[in-house]
Amino acid sequence: MTMLNPLLCDLLGRSDVHEALGAVQTMGGGKSLFDVNLTFVIALVFFLVTWGALKALLFDPYLKVKDARDQGTTGNREEANAMRAEADAKMASYKEAMAQARAEASTSREALKAEALAEEERIVGEATSATSARLSTHRADLAGQVERARGELKEQASSLSSAIVERLLPTN
Repeated sequence: MTMLNPLLCDLLGRSDVHEALGAVQTMGGGKSLFDVNLTFVIALVFFLVTWGALKALLFDPYLKVKDARDQGTTGNREEANAMRAEADAKMASYKEAMAQARAEASTSREALKAEALAEEERIVGEATSATSARLSTHRADLAGQVERARGELKEQASSLSSAIVERLLPTN
């Protein structure tokens, strides 16, 4: 009440509290602006009891439910964010592992390709050597057969030429 008195005096432009209260009473037509009687006390008690009952029965349960819902929503969001971060980390790890596996597969493929090319060269080399050897052998055999055939043809040619000459030029 002591803080209200200077404020009331300043508001009404009066220097004395009793003078300010008198000015307030004259504003209300001679009656006090705030008439404190038994009705006011009963209304105040009824208001406080109603407020306490509503607080206990309505406001506090509502606020608890609202806080629980907010906490659940916030908790679910936090959990979802944590799961999303974990999924992103796993995806990055997966992509890194796939890149590494591709690099290893490429290296392995290149090594196998080089090995296959070397094996191909070896096989072709062996086949070429074997073929060259067989070709040389067959050429030698063929050359021998040609020489024998020439020898036989020379023998036959001389006997045929003698026979032709005898038929053409009879010797009596």
